[in-house]
Amino acid sequence: DRFGEGCNNEALRILSPVGSDEELVNELTSKDSTAPRLLGQTLSRLSHCVLVMLDRCDESMEVLSHFLPWVGYNCTTVGPSSIGNRGRVSQAPLPAEVADEFLRQNMLDEHVFRFASKVFDEQLNITRRAKARAAARKAARERSKARARARARAARRRHARALYGKWAAGALVVAIALLYLTHVCRAPSSYIGARRIHVAS
Repeated sequence: DRFGEGCNNEALRILSPVGSDEELVNELTSKDSTAPRLLGQTLSRLSHCVLVMLDRCDESMEVLSHFLPWVGYNCTTVGPSSIGNRGRVSQAPLPAEVADEFLRQNMLDEHVFRFASKVFDEQLNITRRAKARAAARKAARERSKARARARARAARRRHARALYGKWAAGALVVAIALLYLTHVCRAPSSYIGARRIHVAS
């Protein structure tokens, strides 16, 4: 790289206990006696991380929003989707011997990447199961609210019918009373008038 150091085994460079030892990490291969121990330590540390995959932008943001919702991460600002990434990478395949040598020197990184992919897939599954449970709980709350609103409307209708029934009964009583009073009030005057006519005659 530009600092005169290699770029092999980047995952071990970041996560292993010997990451600061550039020469050891850069020249480490799966055949070295220390490789199994360092790989195991790297995978152990990696298993406690929330992972993102730059080639799976939307899924990475989905995972982060679940596990670390306060992190303002946007995968479109880094990696292949980066707005500032204007360069072009040649799509021509590497010669077979170059690819084989590259893989030999980075076999430990290959193991880490495969493990990380499995961890990421599991974290994505956990995220989606949690989202599904949250959606189910929200739907249940909405159904409960809808039932409560329906019960409230039914109660208001029953109350309104009860009030209407009482009002109708009261109105009927008043109407009967008015009819009665009208009849009673008219009867004496007719009776008195009849008596006067009788006396006069």
